[in-house]
Amino acid sequence: MRFKSTSVWALLVATIAAAGTLPAEAAVYNAVSDFSVLNNPNGAWSYGEGTAGSSFTAFTNSSLYGGGNGAAQAISFTGSTNVEYWQSSNPTYLVPLIGENKGAGASTCCNTVLIPTGVVWMHPGTSSDAIVQWTAPVAGEYHFSGSFELLDNNPSGIIGEVYANSSQLVSDTLTNPGSNLGLQTPGQSAAFSGNVFLNAGGTLSFAVNNDGSVFNDSTGLTATITAVPEPSTWAMMLLGFIGLGFMAYRRKASSALMAA
Repeated sequence: MRFKSTSVWALLVATIAAAGTLPAEAAVYNAVSDFSVLNNPNGAWSYGEGTAGSSFTAFTNSSLYGGGNGAAQAISFTGSTNVEYWQSSNPTYLVPLIGENKGAGASTCCNTVLIPTGVVWMHPGTSSDAIVQWTAPVAGEYHFSGSFELLDNNPSGIIGEVYANSSQLVSDTLTNPGSNLGLQTPGQSAAFSGNVFLNAGGTLSFAVNNDGSVFNDSTGLTATITAVPEPSTWAMMLLGFIGLGFMAYRRKASSALMAA
């Protein structure tokens, strides 16, 4: 008796299907690589301002680079000029804003701010936090990780926060050192990670608060979110792989018997 390879894979597919649908568990959400000024919300991500954990207003104005609507106030950059951003409809001193350097190298602006690649650039407003918000597509447990880092060379201090809906999960105060524009290196940083259960439509908010002064508060954010498979899903998948191993053993034994 011979087992076709299609039968082997069919068993694994059927086992995974029996464990439930896994689209969210297979997805990885990355605030940096997912960033865009084309739409807001942008898939599961939204960019805006408010008070982290209690209020959120999505930005509607964006820069033209990358296809934005051009309604944001212009900012002059040196070095890489491929910086795109969302900005408040009522900015003060150009902020609050949320953006990203899409160029090949670091950019600077305003004589004090380093905007490297590989981070989301955030700056709070005079009375509102800058907030990158992620909305859960389905109910489940999610793992989040990332960091906040100072991008101004003369920072006045910020508070980096992570909220699950209205519950605060992370609060990091960053004050110094600031960034080094000459070496193109960011300043003080703080990493975060954890797991949280969210219902469908629940939110994770990554916020930068001005900590009392709105000046020199440019901050870099990285954030990655993945779904955590339920134990029953791991168990079903393990059974599927055990089944694959058994079928491969039976096929090998059958081939040996026929050869004899």
